[in-house]
Amino acid sequence: MNESKYDDYDFEDEEERYSAYEHRILNDTIKWYLSKIGKYKLLTREREFELARHIINDGKITNEHEKELILSNLKLVISVAKRYIPTTRN
Repeated sequence: MNESKYDDYDFEDEEERYSAYEHRILNDTIKWYLSKIGKYKLLTREREFELARHIINDGKITNEHEKELILSNLKLVISVAKRYIPTTRN
């Protein structure tokens, strides 16, 4: 029977190194994203209600209002996404 050159290879060690690498990439991506979205301020409670009233009363949302809602809530995306980042085994 022929032995494989990978018989003694430690695949678990390789998986741990890959997981650490993957974790670093995710963290770098998040840092980049946060630096880009940092310029957008969160909506005040009053502004949020104002936009909601506009949508409810007019039954529509303008591109400007839509953009304001989306951009001001981008930090929430990170908050939720962090819950799904795999942790390393170290």
